[in-house]
Amino acid sequence: MTHSIGLCGIDGDRQLRPQEGRAIYYPQPPFSADLTPTIWQKAAGDTPERLYLGCLVMAPDADGAGAVELVADGYRRQPVARVNLNATFEANSSTVLIELPEGAGNVRHVGLFDEANVLRFYGRILHAHQSDRPTKVFEFPAFKLRLKKLPSQNTVGLRPTLGGTPRPRGC
Repeated sequence: MTHSIGLCGIDGDRQLRPQEGRAIYYPQPPFSADLTPTIWQKAAGDTPERLYLGCLVMAPDADGAGAVELVADGYRRQPVARVNLNATFEANSSTVLIELPEGAGNVRHVGLFDEANVLRFYGRILHAHQSDRPTKVFEFPAFKLRLKKLPSQNTVGLRPTLGGTPRPRGC
């Protein structure tokens, strides 16, 4: 027997109408996100020195194409300083804050853009708190924006070989 469950709130990128008597809840800061490289980042190989955090109202497809960025008065992308977190991720080294004059309830993803406005990384916003009012502040504390490195950028630790004996990277 299958059951049909009615949903209110968020279903992917679509905002569903609340059921009678129920409210829609919006994510609240502080936020975190695990960011995946786009096809443009994979093709380029190296991560640009300067990246800028932007809010996305529509997530891109698996290759990173088709993303729709937030359009709002007072909205501006914010620079992200990065540090090496571990063999798999880089992370923001300080808090990144985007403040808006009005709440933006339709933002569910973030992206990192280079200086040429190319989306390099993207990911879903993760949160622990909710409210019935859209947030005006998108705050990502230090080390909460994690950028997945490409395999060629994983340079920490030993590298396995077909011969079975690991060698230091770079050999």
